[in-house]
Amino acid sequence: MNPYKYGNIGTVAKGSYADLIIVDGNPLKDIKLIEDYNKNFKLVMKDGQVWKNELK
Repeated sequence: MNPYKYGNIGTVAKGSYADLIIVDGNPLKDIKLIEDYNKNFKLVMKDGQVWKNELK
């Protein structure tokens, strides 16, 4: 049973369901960036819906 029957998953494209987090920095080099998500998370998207957008 596919809950995403109206769009693709696993792609970043119009009409697809997307879960994205854009971080200000490289969490692979500094994992502490995810501790202060209010400051360092610049975009949060769940199921293609934007929940937070601080991109300029």
